[in-house]
Amino acid sequence: MEIAHKYSLFVIEDVTHAIGSRYKGKKFPMGGEKNIGIFSFNKKQMWLQPTGGMVVTDNEEIAKKATLYRDSHPGLVIGYPYRMYSFTALLGRIQLKHIDEYV
Repeated sequence: MEIAHKYSLFVIEDVTHAIGSRYKGKKFPMGGEKNIGIFSFNKKQMWLQPTGGMVVTDNEEIAKKATLYRDSHPGLVIGYPYRMYSFTALLGRIQLKHIDEYV
């Protein structure tokens, strides 16, 4: 993180297995400090979703770009169909409310 701050770089974290983790007694901020955290959901993780993923960040510019790449926008960017079913997204939102219990 020191190097990233020194050279104004972003850090992309694979946080799939880090959700709910703690470091020095504090919850570990995934996608915080203007960085990017990426989750993948499949049967190997503790999530109920059969497939999908999620990008988290506290950087508004990165969040807007990630949203653009979610679908194709002719003349702007070439996107890819990274879609999760509404029902599985709903399950994930419910699970996040109970993350401390799962961990």
